[in-house]
Amino acid sequence: MENRVWSFGPALAPAFAACAAALLALPGCLSPRGAEAPPPVPAVLAALEDAPWADPGRVIAEVDGRPLTQGELYKRILRQYGTARLLTGVITQDLVIEEARRGGLSASREEVARKVDEVLETEARRAGGRDALEREYARAGLTLQDVRRDHEREVGTQILLAKVVKSMRQVDDEVLRKYYQETYASTRYQARHVAFSFRPEQGQGEEDLPRLKLEAYNKAARAADRIRKGADFAALARAESQDPVTAERGGDLGLVRNDGRVPEFMRKVFDLRAGDVSDPVENPLGGYHVFQVTAVVAGESFVDCKDAMRREILEAEPSLEEVASVLMKLRADAKVRILEGGGAVERPEGQGNEGGARER
Repeated sequence: MENRVWSFGPALAPAFAACAAALLALPGCLSPRGAEAPPPVPAVLAALEDAPWADPGRVIAEVDGRPLTQGELYKRILRQYGTARLLTGVITQDLVIEEARRGGLSASREEVARKVDEVLETEARRAGGRDALEREYARAGLTLQDVRRDHEREVGTQILLAKVVKSMRQVDDEVLRKYYQETYASTRYQARHVAFSFRPEQGQGEEDLPRLKLEAYNKAARAADRIRKGADFAALARAESQDPVTAERGGDLGLVRNDGRVPEFMRKVFDLRAGDVSDPVENPLGGYHVFQVTAVVAGESFVDCKDAMRREILEAEPSLEEVASVLMKLRADAKVRILEGGGAVERPEGQGNEGGARER
């Protein structure tokens, strides 16, 4: 387990999802092979995706009677997000697609659907339920069908990129021994938690903090009491925990190792025996946690856990640094030309004109 501090921020997915989107620059451009067909879109929007160059003067919307043309939409997108940044993102995505193709990697429709369901479930919990989420998107002119289609594209990107990163890992003896010292060499605690935030939200100020803090403490105390009386911990965490990353997996924190990287408030875990439930523990970043240890795992010898470590390393979700490193390598190994003179793209039916070019 990678120890982290819960800041009760607005994140809706693990860090990898965010960094994948950021590093690829354009979320949603990578549709996985074999993915389930997205829901139908209005004809005017489908035309924008299928033939963006066809008719720049075509009016696609009106705002208070003022027409918005297809060409104006594209110009605004390029200006808002930056042409160079978008181009770099598309090139990077192409490199990921090609690397996945060479390795026989793909994102199945089941993988995409499962991950999208998790994302929408997390968003619904944040919004206060499915109906509340639908109303929230409706105010922005979107339906859940629209949102699901966009999530399918983003999730397909993230899944495929993760597989590419994992496929490029080199697990030698040095890597295994370093991992061993961080994990199996010492006693670890299988732990889970439920978290309740007392950070002021929009429209609230510091004057609300004492009340919010008391409310969060009482929620945590009631949760601890219910768990001790037999309530299902995982179900309670999914329904009530305000840590969006762990809530969807029943509050699971994985195996926690007693080392200097564990934040002070979380060290309460090491005082618990298997089955014990803690009283509310304050997180200085703005919340209360209820911890439970489900197992205490003694250290093991290097030889006994070597195969397990290799599997864990190869299957672990990529970190931001690892994703960045792989994308830099793909870019460095590729021959990419940016055409300075607007050279035409060569097509199967004929040769395009050569324009000035530079390699990156």
